[in-house]
Amino acid sequence: MAAGATAEIDLVATAPLTRGLVLTNTAGVTAKVFDPGLDNNISSVTITVVEVPITGLQAFNDSPTAIGDPTALWATVVAGTNVTYEWSLGYGTAQDTGDAIMHTYPSIGEYTAIVTAANSVSVMTATTTISITDFPRLYLPVVMRDYVTAPDLVVEQITASGNSVQVVIATRAIRLWRTSSG
Repeated sequence: MAAGATAEIDLVATAPLTRGLVLTNTAGVTAKVFDPGLDNNISSVTITVVEVPITGLQAFNDSPTAIGDPTALWATVVAGTNVTYEWSLGYGTAQDTGDAIMHTYPSIGEYTAIVTAANSVSVMTATTTISITDFPRLYLPVVMRDYVTAPDLVVEQITASGNSVQVVIATRAIRLWRTSSG
């Protein structure tokens, strides 16, 4: 380089990325100096980024679910990039996509949903069993009085009739009766 000359380097990356088995991009590097043969100052390099394989796929759901109510299903992975999820919902040709979905099952019974997680370098499957019932989930509050620490409580009996529910809760020789109406 001649005295007093300056050097300039341009870096140009082309877009978009090309997706295949790997992610690729090409960058051109041009050095501009006082040189009559500029064609020897140009070079390009291809940068390749390999996707991370999928590991640790798990499938979950929030059943038991009452018939007619939607069931939440979701999948998680420990590692993996650009992961897509496809669900086979356990009956007929019912399918959905996404890492978290909601689905209403058509009848009472148990269903095995299969989720397939895929990216350009790996594919994994996981299953979850869904239980569809003819009764809704029942959440019962336990009311405790005059206890410094909570004893070990056991539900001994639940009786439902009409619009009332009777629950027998016991601890040691003490029985607490609670009746609630719906």
